[in-house]
Amino acid sequence: MDRVVVVTADPAAELRRLVDRDGFSEEEARGRMASQMPLAEKAKVADYVIDNSGSRAETERRVREVYRALLDELKATLAPAHEPAPQRPRDRESSCHARPDPGARQHFLRDRGVAQRIVELVAPTLHDLVVEIGPGRGALTEHLAPSCRRLLALEVDTGLAAR
Repeated sequence: MDRVVVVTADPAAELRRLVDRDGFSEEEARGRMASQMPLAEKAKVADYVIDNSGSRAETERRVREVYRALLDELKATLAPAHEPAPQRPRDRESSCHARPDPGARQHFLRDRGVAQRIVELVAPTLHDLVVEIGPGRGALTEHLAPSCRRLLALEVDTGLAAR
């Protein structure tokens, strides 16, 4: 599933942010903006555009909309190809004492068929560096690792990271 998301802002807001946030002079900021492809051109090839010119709340609302749309697309892509995968051996799962923490909004991927389908959709190559955020028990990691040059798995749950 390849999608392009472009975040735009009106030129005045973009200039102001470069000066305020990054410490550029106005001339440096204008030079930086001129050296990049115009946002209008980027937006033409985007699947989703997020306008970041308004308030933070407006931008967050749009980000959530795009996120939901991407999830819906992914679910639709996975649904037809989904076949129940054989159950993982009990001894492997029981050897890991980690349980999802609903308060931390954790959800562990258990279906090997879904994990394999995700890897097929991502289609990593042996030239790629892949970053997996929140690998949990490693259900997706075990499918990703053989397919890419390097895999960086970032886990904030110290109980899971210790595995």
